[in-house]
Amino acid sequence: MNVMEKKLLNGGIIKVSDVMVENIISVPPNVLVSDAAEAMLKNSISSVVVKKDDKIIGIVTDKDFVRLAYHGGNPKGVAGLMSTNLITIPPSSDLFDAFKLMKKKNVRHLLVKENDKIVGIISQKDVIRGIAAMLLM
Repeated sequence: MNVMEKKLLNGGIIKVSDVMVENIISVPPNVLVSDAAEAMLKNSISSVVVKKDDKIIGIVTDKDFVRLAYHGGNPKGVAGLMSTNLITIPPSSDLFDAFKLMKKKNVRHLLVKENDKIVGIISQKDVIRGIAAMLLM
């Protein structure tokens, strides 16, 4: 039985911290776009964060690659592709809060922030999996 199932059986609410990914895959801002895409494919993920000097400065998502292909562009580094408007959510928030924030901001990834530190990432897929678990119990 996983964490979500245990919480649900005890009448609990599934929190962002229950489904977030703590091992965030990152790339430097000068890495080639193809290298960022390779990192996403190798790790079966839909985003990578961009870090400079151990600080997260952006995020590149599968949606950015679609936009790039549509516009026919080919920036050399991910710095020209990344989004710098980073949307965060506390780990104590419930999944419905994450869902509402994603919908309001029109994003599919949220960085999880606690005490001014990024502690994880949550994707739309993670939220859907958690909400589905709640509905199926």
